[in-house]
Amino acid sequence: MSKEKNPDVEKRIKTTEVIKRNDVEKKLEEDCHIECKRKINNKITFFKSLEAIVIDQISIFILSLICLLLFSLIVSIFGYFILSSYYIVFLFIAYVSISILYPVIMEACIGNTIGRKICNLKILETE
Repeated sequence: MSKEKNPDVEKRIKTTEVIKRNDVEKKLEEDCHIECKRKINNKITFFKSLEAIVIDQISIFILSLICLLLFSLIVSIFGYFILSSYYIVFLFIAYVSISILYPVIMEACIGNTIGRKICNLKILETE
């Protein structure tokens, strides 16, 4: 049996392929349009950024207090004590140190700080 190609059938196949291709292209355009809308709606606003910074600063302050308490505990094991008037100085030193290291360590380990994760903010690298 030889298969002869019918020009009418060939034409119908080509038109259905074109229609399918057009449907796929329309679907891709719609998906791209939806994705673009999401990107526009997910703009970083002043208040979102402020919220992330406040959360990070609270985290840093709590870490500073924990470091101060641990330092005080370690020093007391050796028989020394921190005078109450110097607690503020040690807290300030711990706060500044952690403020410098916190973003660097958090971005290196998990990609974002706690505040940015909670507020769904991302820092993207550009080329």
